[in-house]
Amino acid sequence: MKKQKGFSLIELLIVVAIIGIIAAIAVPNLLAARRSANDASAQQTLRNIHSANATYESGIGRGNFASPLTLLGGSGTNEVGMLDETVVNATNTPKSGFSLQGYSATPKSSTSAALYSVQNVPSQSTGISRTGNRSFFINETGVIRSSDASNQVANSTSSPIGN
Repeated sequence: MKKQKGFSLIELLIVVAIIGIIAAIAVPNLLAARRSANDASAQQTLRNIHSANATYESGIGRGNFASPLTLLGGSGTNEVGMLDETVVNATNTPKSGFSLQGYSATPKSSTSAALYSVQNVPSQSTGISRTGNRSFFINETGVIRSSDASNQVANSTSSPIGN
């Protein structure tokens, strides 16, 4: 009789169990790394918006910030092409798991300077599938502020991130 070669059922079950344990350890770490990368992308998006708005204000804006945000984009006839379309359209389609919310620009007047503000919030802020850890806010000062995404949306009174 020939001697059979191969793995026994017990050996295969042990290998499957080890792979399952490794996956259970690795998957949460991978999701956390993705959320951290999304947070970094959201902060950089706000920095880009601030830079484009400052350039717009000191140039063709004549002391005023772009309103609406799509003016800083690049495909329309009145748009100046300072921001990528994925950024200016992030109010409708999330970019790296974050959506822009609440963009507002107030023109300068004889008694006050021009103002603007915008928030960048995770498109999914709770649960295992959440896309970010914090929400972010920036205004004309250029200081990025953050708040725990599951708690509230960041605003002008939130803690600065330490730019």
